Amino acid sequence: MTELATRPHPSGPDYEAVITVCVREHGPLEQWPEFKPLLGRSPFQRHLHHLVAQGITRVAVVPVSSGRLEAKHDLTGVINAQRQTLNASPLVVEVSDAPHVHQLTEQVLVMPAVAVYDARLYQAVHASPVPVRLVDGANNTGLGRLARDAVVSMDGNESAIASGAAMREVRALGVDTLPRYLPALRRHLRPWWCHAASEADRDRAARLLIDAAQKGVLDFPARYLHPWPENMLAKAAANTRITPNQITVYSALIAFFGTYLFATEYFLLGLIIAVVAGILDGVDGKLARIKLLSSPFGDRLDHSLDVSFEFSWYIALGWGLRQATGDANALWIGFAILLVMILARALCGVYRLISGHQIHDHTAFDRAVRLVAGRRNIYVLVWLAGALTGNLLLAFYVTLLWAIATVIVYAARIVFALIVKRQQHRRASAVTSE
Repeated sequence: MTELATRPHPSGPDYEAVITVCVREHGPLEQWPEFKPLLGRSPFQRHLHHLVAQGITRVAVVPVSSGRLEAKHDLTGVINAQRQTLNASPLVVEVSDAPHVHQLTEQVLVMPAVAVYDARLYQAVHASPVPVRLVDGANNTGLGRLARDAVVSMDGNESAIASGAAMREVRALGVDTLPRYLPALRRHLRPWWCHAASEADRDRAARLLIDAAQKGVLDFPARYLHPWPENMLAKAAANTRITPNQITVYSALIAFFGTYLFATEYFLLGLIIAVVAGILDGVDGKLARIKLLSSPFGDRLDHSLDVSFEFSWYIALGWGLRQATGDANALWIGFAILLVMILARALCGVYRLISGHQIHDHTAFDRAVRLVAGRRNIYVLVWLAGALTGNLLLAFYVTLLWAIATVIVYAARIVFALIVKRQQHRRASAVTSE
């Protein structure tokens, strides 16, 4: 193996993780599957992102092959470019032809660069109090947390990772033993992983990444009608420079154009725009999760613009219907829907304060209610049906009744949560007094 551009300094901090790269004889290094973009991020970059999330700051990259790393393969240059593109600023990544035991932490994460893993797998392995190797049934996933004395340093072209005998002595951690519930996505999903060396494997990994970006508890349109176009658009955008925040802004501009159309009595065109805006509203979040670009700012921007254009629709549609039909109450209906929706949001917050859970995902009943509860996507379908049948004004009145019914259900859930909490407090007091 040739001398590499970057060597770890003996007095530097110990390596906390080791990523192996399989050296190949053909093709430019940037096109090796470890470094080739997969929905906007290479498998190697996905490793770095998740390692940073685990608080790891120093990583050794070890070329592993029976062949030789040629001088034309500037592994250090490619790794630095990938790290900078990812903006993994706290992370130090160095290339080593075989890290010695004294350069490792007492327990070190080990993984092949060509694999893609669910974030929960890194968390489970890193949090293990004892050395483990992650297995999926009879399959070894390649991800593990090893004691440094189980990591061997070999000369020549041999593997710089644990020997087969050492790995067999490490406790196996089964993928099926790990929790499946994802609070952020409000869904159950089996932790997943996939090697991404071949094109077939990369296609499978892409499908897994897209599926893992889908939220679970949603209203009927977002759950059953929007996923197909959302996934198609998110996949297309992932391989471009388009960012989730750009999609958020573009979708908001389209939605506010719908506000203008409602106010100027172009109802059907405005509703088509509203459907498009609803689909795009799901693309930005999926793209952020797929490209590892989620951020508090993006989340705040998305929710702020969502609320702004949604509330503007109620007033604009009321105004437009008043002008088109001569019904003076239409505008007041729009204001009433707006106030009821504000109340609904407030009740959701109150329920979370009381129960510690989201009202949409606490029980099976709540998840069923979420499918049909008064929400923007539901209202757009109601309005579209009204416009196509010539009964848009009636559909607008139905929207208000739908919103009121939703608030009544939320209020009832709060009362029930208060009763449950009071009963729990009484039982706790009785146990304490005994």
